[in-house]
Amino acid sequence: MQNTWIGNRRFLHVCYTGDRFLKQEHPLDAVVIGCGRMGAFTDKSMKRYSPPGWNPLSHVDALVSLRRYYSLKALCDADENKLIKAGKKYGVDNLSTDYETIIRRIRPDVVSIATRTDIRNEIMAFAIKLGVKGIHGEKPFAQSIKEAKKMIGLFKKHHIQFTFGTYRRYHGIYRAAKKMLQSGEIGNIVQINVEHGRSTLMWTHPHSIDLCLYFSDCEEIATVQGNCIISKFDKANNTIIDDPVVLGGMIRFSNGIIGVIGTGGGMNTRIHGEKGILTISANGSKIVIEKKGKGGSPYFTKTKTIQSTKPMKSGTQNALLELYSAVTRNFETHYDSIVQNQKILMALAYSSLMGGRIIDCRAVPEDFRILGKFGNLPA
Repeated sequence: MQNTWIGNRRFLHVCYTGDRFLKQEHPLDAVVIGCGRMGAFTDKSMKRYSPPGWNPLSHVDALVSLRRYYSLKALCDADENKLIKAGKKYGVDNLSTDYETIIRRIRPDVVSIATRTDIRNEIMAFAIKLGVKGIHGEKPFAQSIKEAKKMIGLFKKHHIQFTFGTYRRYHGIYRAAKKMLQSGEIGNIVQINVEHGRSTLMWTHPHSIDLCLYFSDCEEIATVQGNCIISKFDKANNTIIDDPVVLGGMIRFSNGIIGVIGTGGGMNTRIHGEKGILTISANGSKIVIEKKGKGGSPYFTKTKTIQSTKPMKSGTQNALLELYSAVTRNFETHYDSIVQNQKILMALAYSSLMGGRIIDCRAVPEDFRILGKFGNLPA
């Protein structure tokens, strides 16, 4: 376990290979708010096709699997039928359709929030007011930069520990890949290509952006350029109503690394270095390293494949274990990448509205909003 000191504050950087490095203090009381696909009912295709390190994926499944660290006290969802179904599935009797009621009743140490974005920050603010110590929340973090900065300010003021639902940074294979990159396996990183298919901005690309932030090791953004299909823009209120489809995005970090988001599929993350290419293939199924062969060839013809066959904790489990450690050992989770993620999200759409112009994130108005609606439901 590595602890980085910044000023007089300790930031937790944990690379779990299970939980053998984690000191158990006592189980934390937890409440899950939002019992949909990410809260309680993992999509069947995710369970069937996902490689090791993805399941348990839902908040409830992960918390139940970590009984040494968490005691799941209650569930909450505005949909009563969904709530009752979740209660029966997990044997939880303490149920409520109102988050204020359940937080007041339980006074949990941790809330795990898998609701839509429009009400999530309202829930977090209320939980903080009633003394919660840690929060695990889904993506996207907010609908605007202003909203994101306000919430992070609240976290800092009240010393709230927070982990975010961009699970690849908590996934064992992605963490192993980062260790290889830090060891100089492919030399200095030049470009990061994220291949998550033709997808919507708020629903999918917080993941893509987080991968660029994670592997670039840089949270200072130089410029952003986006090309999106935007169907509904309320110009008077500076608000995009729908969830833009991203056709292409480019992020230039201050350290010179370029992050590229395209429409290619396969759920691959391809990291180009000066001495080779490292690909995390098929959503974390394996790592493929391509390097120069013998004889002075300029081509990357030498290939090595690394595939984990051992069971591993899921990204959700590792996020919750990191949150547990932060709460019980008084470490601070690192917030800056969350704000930068939000800035890049907004800049990709704003650049597209500007005709695909290359822009500085500081040019994006902080009250510019994206609701990310699909039908009547926001992201």
